[in-house]
Formats: sequence, C-alpha cells, structure tokens
Amino acid sequence: LIGDESCIYFQKDGKLVGLIALHVDDFQGTGNQEFFKEVMDKICDKFKISKREHGNFKYTGVNVRQEGKEIVIDQLDYVEALEEIEISPLDENRRTLTKEEYKKFRGV
Repeated sequence: LIGDESCIYFQKDGKLVGLIALHVDDFQGTGNQEFFKEVMDKICDKFKISKREHGNFKYTGVNVRQEGKEIVIDQLDYVEALEEIEISPLDENRRTLTKEEYKKFRGV
C-alpha cells in the first residue's frame, strides 16, 4: 500500500507501530497499545467519534474480526443480501441497458 493516500502509517524506531485507513468520513486504526494511547485516543478526543469498536465489527460494509494475531475480513453479509437482477433479453447480444435496468444495476 505504499503510496496509497487513504492509509497513514506510523513508525517508531523504524518499525511499523500503527496504521489508519480512511474512507470518506470513516476511519479505522490498528496498532500497538502505545499507538492507541498516543494517536488514536488523541484523534478521538479532538473529533466527534460516533463509536469505537474492537474485535468484531463492520466497517464500510466489510465484516472485520480479530482471530488471535490475525485480522480477517469478508463481505459475506453483502453477498448473502444480493438479489438477481432481471434484464430483459433483446435480439442484440450487446446493447445499452435501459434506464430501469441501469438503476437496478447501480442499486447492487
């Protein structure tokens, strides 16, 4: 992710100690205890934070859970909620979607 402007890396003595990922007006952080005390707590004191979650939570539609030293992410809830979109077949194999079809497609 080097060069990804939506990620902010925190290093101490040449070692990665924390990371903040940003998306529009949401963010999530991970790191050691010192990072949470020195960085995350100060951010949360400065800005109005609606909630802080640890362990298992959902962030921008992605399920995040901690399993030991691993962080596992998935979108199973999103996948299970998907519904098939009916698109009317026409004689042409390649055609532009109708406005209604496009609206359904964008709703996914």
